[in-house]
Amino acid sequence: MPSLSSTRLNTAWRPAMPISDNYVVQYLLQGTRSSAGPIVWQDTDDEGYVTCLNGIRVVFDSIVTRTGSRYFLTFSCAASTCTGVKVQVVEPVNVGLFRAKYENEDHRRLAELLQELSVAISQQCSARKRSGVQGADPVREALYRRLLDSHSSET
Repeated sequence: MPSLSSTRLNTAWRPAMPISDNYVVQYLLQGTRSSAGPIVWQDTDDEGYVTCLNGIRVVFDSIVTRTGSRYFLTFSCAASTCTGVKVQVVEPVNVGLFRAKYENEDHRRLAELLQELSVAISQQCSARKRSGVQGADPVREALYRRLLDSHSSET
């Protein structure tokens, strides 16, 4: 028979209500937009983005279909004990012809959140690239000055 403490441990982490896809995408969006930057995304070779949170690898990418491109998130366990475990959140299909239309309000909201997340991630990565390029010039200048000053003092 399990002890009381092991029963508490097994049930303590289980939420009372299921966590929705919208909630998780909203969490990622807020963390990406945060000025503190707790969620930092990196570019991947195939034009997607990746981050790692609490041992979970999160990939953000898009797929091209006949009806256009759709965003998706893939969550996978980064630990070697749970390889092969993946969950995907895919942008719902837009069933509208001339304007966005989805099956229900939850699908519409999920599509909006994924589109907003795409913008936030690309802004974060491009801002980091810009600051890296701008930050490299003062470093380069300081190294060159030090190199030239040491050379001139030797002559």
